[in-house]
Amino acid sequence: MTMSVKEKVVAELNELPAALLPEVLRFVQFIKSQTVHVTSPGANAPALVTVPPTQVAALSELVDLSGDALVDTERLYAE
Repeated sequence: MTMSVKEKVVAELNELPAALLPEVLRFVQFIKSQTVHVTSPGANAPALVTVPPTQVAALSELVDLSGDALVDTERLYAE
């Protein structure tokens, strides 16, 4: 009879020294945390902030729409 993956993992864990188990636990917790983000649609999606059309003109004054992000950033920090 072939072992399942879970059974193989348990068998390997049983052979590890007890001192290494906390490291294995941290790794499993890390894998679980990554899985939650991958399987939950929108979990890492940025929050959508809407702005009324009346504020668009004021917001567009914050940046130069020519496309030079470095110049825009320097100008904002200089103000």
